[in-house]
Amino acid sequence: MVMMIVIPMLFFPVLITVAVKFTCHQVKKAQEKVLDVALISHGNADGFRERLLAREDLKIIETVPIDQVRGQIRTDSLDAAIEFEEHFDRKVQHLQQGRIALYFKSAQGVN
Repeated sequence: MVMMIVIPMLFFPVLITVAVKFTCHQVKKAQEKVLDVALISHGNADGFRERLLAREDLKIIETVPIDQVRGQIRTDSLDAAIEFEEHFDRKVQHLQQGRIALYFKSAQGVN
């Protein structure tokens, strides 16, 4: 009877401590990962491009053709891709809607 009380009292704090340390380690590992992101800007969004290039947690790749983006994300060569439509800056300057596409791997495939 005493063992039914003593063992859980000793076991659960150890189990919780191990789970918390494992979770903290995984979070730290995810935060330190440098993501490979393709940027297809077509010469647009220079300010956005400069901000991305200044980040240390992103490796910006500007040489990926748009037709290869989905395949490279599927094979984990890229973590994500950002594409600005060809005349994005001009459209925004004329108060028109500019298109930005974000490609990434999700549970349903590459979005």
